[in-house]
Amino acid sequence: CNKLKRKNEKTAKPLRCQILNNNFHAKESTKPIFKQHDLLTVYNLYRLRCIVEFFKIMRYRLPIAIYSLFTRSKRKDSLIITPAPSHNFTYKASWLWNLFRNSESDLDFASTDCDSA
Repeated sequence: CNKLKRKNEKTAKPLRCQILNNNFHAKESTKPIFKQHDLLTVYNLYRLRCIVEFFKIMRYRLPIAIYSLFTRSKRKDSLIITPAPSHNFTYKASWLWNLFRNSESDLDFASTDCDSA
């Protein structure tokens, strides 16, 4: 295949010479790129949106149908009693909220704005 190409000639290689191997393509990790540009992965975007939507539901108590699915702790108003483990929004949101709540201090539903969550 190299014999077919002359110096400084910019023609396409014949199809039989176009073999792609490991030297042609190397997998690249996206983690350093996302970190460099301060981007969130899809998984982290899902977590963020769950917490934000959950906060809005608990703050404004709307929609009431979804608000009624969550149970607040009688001991601490900002903690949520998690339902049985599953992949639905009520479990994920309450579990993430409690995890977020444990990492933050003195978060109050009445005084915290939705845009800050």
